[in-house]
Amino acid sequence: MKKTPLNAGISTRIIVFFIVFGILMSSIFVGTVILLEHLQSEESFDRILKTEYERFIEEYRHNASVPLPQTEYMKFYVGIDSVPEDKRKSVADLKPGYYETGIHGGVKGPGHFHVAIQPLPGTEEKVFMFFFPYFRGFDTLTLQHHSVVGFFILLLFIFPTSIFVAKRVTCPLRRLVTLVNNANPDNLPGGFSDSYHDDEVGALARALEKSMERTKAFLTREHQFTRDASHELRTPITAMKGAVELLQQLPACEEEKVDRLAKRMDRSVSEMESIIEALLWLSREGLSEVSSQMCEVAPIVEDIMRQYQEQYREKGNRTDMEAAGDLKIKAPPAVVRITISNLIRNAFQFTRDGEIRVHLSDTGVEITDTGTGIAPDDLDRVRQPAFRGKESQGFGFGLDIVSRLCDRFDWRLEIESTPGKGTTARLIFRT
Repeated sequence: MKKTPLNAGISTRIIVFFIVFGILMSSIFVGTVILLEHLQSEESFDRILKTEYERFIEEYRHNASVPLPQTEYMKFYVGIDSVPEDKRKSVADLKPGYYETGIHGGVKGPGHFHVAIQPLPGTEEKVFMFFFPYFRGFDTLTLQHHSVVGFFILLLFIFPTSIFVAKRVTCPLRRLVTLVNNANPDNLPGGFSDSYHDDEVGALARALEKSMERTKAFLTREHQFTRDASHELRTPITAMKGAVELLQQLPACEEEKVDRLAKRMDRSVSEMESIIEALLWLSREGLSEVSSQMCEVAPIVEDIMRQYQEQYREKGNRTDMEAAGDLKIKAPPAVVRITISNLIRNAFQFTRDGEIRVHLSDTGVEITDTGTGIAPDDLDRVRQPAFRGKESQGFGFGLDIVSRLCDRFDWRLEIESTPGKGTTARLIFRT
C-alpha cells in the first residue's frame, strides 16, 4: 500500500517518540546504576579501610613489630616519609580521615585511589592506608562499562520495538485512510466504523461514516435534480425548437427582418441546448462516457464563427480562421461547442471595427482579437463566478463555466491581454 504523508508523518512521530523516550529512560537507568554503584563502592571502600585499620591497630597494641598489611590492592605506610613520592604531595597536608582522589574525589593526585589517614597509637606518626580499586572484583569501571554496553543493547531493542509499535498503532488509521481514498462518490462505503475500537481512530471513523452518509444523501438529491431538471428544461426547448422550425417555413419569413429574428431565435435555442448539456456534464462524476466520443473541432469552430459573424455584423469586425491539421479530441461535441463559443463570443463582444483571428492547431484553438483588452487587475479574476468587466453585458458566468469544463476534461486555458490592444485566449486540449 502506498503511504500517504499523513501515515508517514504519524508513524515517524511515534517512532521518534519511542526512540527518544527509550534513550531518555535508558540514560536515566544507566545514570542511576552508575550513581548507586559509586555511592555503594565509596561506602564499601571506606568500610574496608576502617576494618583493616582496626585489625592492624588491635594487632599493633599486642605486638608493636607487627608487619604492615600489604596486598595487591592495599598498601599501609607509617609516617609521611614512607609514602611513595608520587603520592606524598597529595596526602601530606591532609588531616585524619577518609579521602578519594581522581574524578570522583576531592583530592588531587595521580590516578584514582582511596586513602585513609589515622593516628598510630602511642606515637605522633600517622598511618596512611591506600586502597586501589583496580583488582578483580573491585574495579569501579567494570560495572560502568557493563552499564554502557547494556545501554547500547537496550537501544538496539528500542529501534525495532518502536517500528513495530508504530505500525501497530497506525494500522487502523492507515486502513481508514485507504478506505477513504478508494471511496467512490457513486458508491460510498457504509458500516465500516463497527470494525474500529472505541478510541480516537474509532471516533474519527464514525465521524467519517456520518459525513459519507450525508454526502451520499446530497449526491442522491443532486442526481435526482439533474435528471429532473434536464428533462424539464429539454421539454420546453424542444417545443421552442419545433416552433422556430415551423416559423421558418411560413411565408412571413421571406421578409429579411422576420428571417433574421427567426434565425436569432434558432441560435438562442441551440445555445440553450449546449449550455444545458455542458452543465449536465459538469454535474457528472466519472469520465467513462467521454472516452467513446470523438469530436471534430474545425466544423464546430466554423459554425460558431458564422453564427457570431451574423449576430455581430453591425460592429464591422474582420474575421479570419486558419486550420492547421485535422484536430479531433475525445469529448462530447456539446461541451466543445459551449467552451469555444464562450471564448469567441467574448472576442466579438469586446471588439468593434477590429480583427478577430481563430487558429486551429494539432493541440488546441487560439482566439485573438484587437478589442478593449482586460485590465491587469482583472486578468486573474475573469474566471471567477459572477465576475463582470466594465463593458460586460452578461452575468459573468461564461469563463467560470469554461474553466470548470477545462478542469473537468483536463484541458488548459491560457489568457493573455493588453488593455487597449486586445486579448488572446488559448484552449489546449488533451488529445
